[in-house]
Amino acid sequence: MAKRSVRSFEEFTQQVKDDPALQAELKNDPVQALKDLTYTPQQDPWLFRGVVYSLGLSILIIIGGIIALMFRNGGLKNDEVPTLLTALGSAAIGALAGLLAPSPRNS
Repeated sequence: MAKRSVRSFEEFTQQVKDDPALQAELKNDPVQALKDLTYTPQQDPWLFRGVVYSLGLSILIIIGGIIALMFRNGGLKNDEVPTLLTALGSAAIGALAGLLAPSPRNS
């Protein structure tokens, strides 16, 4: 029994429908056949895109908030920027860089 990769239940039902060998595996030993299914969130491109979009949006909102504070107060000095905005912006930029940086590969 080979490991099978699935992303959704619909994809799994389509595989069962199209593959008589998988149907036989499910009839013979359904528990083992289901254990051979693999799913990792890294295979889902929409999950990755959602995280990147949300981090990017949070960075833009924080930059917009700082600019709004600058216009409201007639300009901000470095010590007047709220610490929370600085911390959130730094964390979001760091997380985004960590996601987009290539991961090291074992040789």
